[in-house]
Amino acid sequence: MKSPHSFLIGDTRGFSTYVNGGIATEVKTPTFTKFFDLKKSLRYPYPPESKEMPIASWEKFGVPEQLHIILNGLLAFQAKHKRLPLVLNQDDANELKALVKEYQSTKMDIEGEDFKVETID
Repeated sequence: MKSPHSFLIGDTRGFSTYVNGGIATEVKTPTFTKFFDLKKSLRYPYPPESKEMPIASWEKFGVPEQLHIILNGLLAFQAKHKRLPLVLNQDDANELKALVKEYQSTKMDIEGEDFKVETID
């Protein structure tokens, strides 16, 4: 595979002259990824033997780490109140923000990383 929108077919010198049409079949190759158990993954979101999260989209570089921290704050809020934060409720929003900052500063186990939560202000 050359890119998501093109592919290579190899040496075509032995084939007849191209006229038109043709069929290409997509063959997906399996990708194997190792993970830590959930307890460790909540503190250290990266796969084993890596210091970065898999990149799903280069346009959203750094977003998976931010989502990891924010979602863990949301889980802490839900565990504490047995509900999700109310929509447009400033008190719930402030508490969620405090939980996210607490999670970031005390419960993350990422060496040398400095994620900024100020972007959710």
